[in-house]
Amino acid sequence: MFTRAEWILRGASDMSRIDVNRGGITGARKTAIVCEAYGLRCEIHMAGFGNLQVLERPAKIRASTTRKVSWRLASTTTRPIHTCGARVTESIPTGTLAYPPHLDSAMRLSGTMFRTTSCPSIGSRRWRRANTVRGVFPILVTPFDPDERVDEDSLRSVVEFNIGAGVHGLGVALGSEILKLTEAERSLVISVVVDQTRGRVPIVVNTGAQANLTAALYSRQAEDLGASGVMCLPPSPVSAAEARSYFKAISDAVHIPVFIQDTMTTPVSAGLIRQIAEESEHVRYAKVESPPQPTQVQAAVAASSALVSIFGGAGGTYLLEELRRGAVGTMPWPSQPHAFVEIWNAWQAGNERQAVDIHEREIAPLARMSTAGLRLGHTIHKELLRRRGVIRHALVRAPSDPLDDITARELDAICDRLGIGSGVA
Repeated sequence: MFTRAEWILRGASDMSRIDVNRGGITGARKTAIVCEAYGLRCEIHMAGFGNLQVLERPAKIRASTTRKVSWRLASTTTRPIHTCGARVTESIPTGTLAYPPHLDSAMRLSGTMFRTTSCPSIGSRRWRRANTVRGVFPILVTPFDPDERVDEDSLRSVVEFNIGAGVHGLGVALGSEILKLTEAERSLVISVVVDQTRGRVPIVVNTGAQANLTAALYSRQAEDLGASGVMCLPPSPVSAAEARSYFKAISDAVHIPVFIQDTMTTPVSAGLIRQIAEESEHVRYAKVESPPQPTQVQAAVAASSALVSIFGGAGGTYLLEELRRGAVGTMPWPSQPHAFVEIWNAWQAGNERQAVDIHEREIAPLARMSTAGLRLGHTIHKELLRRRGVIRHALVRAPSDPLDDITARELDAICDRLGIGSGVA
């Protein structure tokens, strides 16, 4: 026999009916909050002042929702309880109504323990129910004004520009200059992106750090702010055992998918990707960018089998080679989403020639230019977005060298050929 909460949490129900005559006002409110958190319709059965109180619950309750804490009712047993990066284990007897003492905001509902948190995004809930996400996931840039403050309006414009192009997801990561953001700016950028996306596509946030505790904390914060998944670089340098410990800590801290990010400076071998996934419940994706990228993607696909889905990166430079070798998606810059979606659609339709033509005409010239200098990609792709009228300023936070005269002229020539805006401001 299962409780109402268990039906919801196990995905066995698409709708729930509540009634204050069966559980009282408090029970009905709690069930409504759980339905709201997990994207289910909730029908209030019958009329009356009691049921009206459920509709008129305080804004504080409505603004919060609930997330399952990792334990289930059973006979008296020892089970893990996860809280904000900490892992606590204690014995809880079946049927007890006492809250674990370290869970201040915990509340008991129908045999399952919950913790009050901010509401996850609809995109997050969709991802949790999906088998595997695929496609084009541009990494958003963070626009700044001339005083280096985050330009929220321009950031929202970048989100709309990409969603309007038909992308399958969005990312906030290294291309977003996330390592150059303050703690407050990091939360602001994630919150703005989640708010503007409104659950239309999933959002992946880079939460990597140099310590297990820090990465786990960033990952939990990103989930609480509405991220659909997190993506982490391992510390550098790092041993295989340290990398396994690191991703296990992150996986234990969240309830959303975790991406391993493999790069030239933080490589994660194909065999290690699989080993980490076998030990870490939520590690189910990897973004492979260490050179040679097509070869590394092929190795990761072969080693991970059906356990880990492999995305390419590197600005989409090797997208076609990666797709031929089994990649399920790419995470490019956000300045050419229409072209990347056209390539993806052509590939899915079996029209490789068309995909190659679009890539060679629109992506390859800018991809070559972006890799010609350190951090040059940020400068070029912000400038492209400025020329398209998507953002107001192309400022890249220092340290970052400006375009030299030759590169600026080359960029002008490419943009003229592609019909993209006016020259460098």
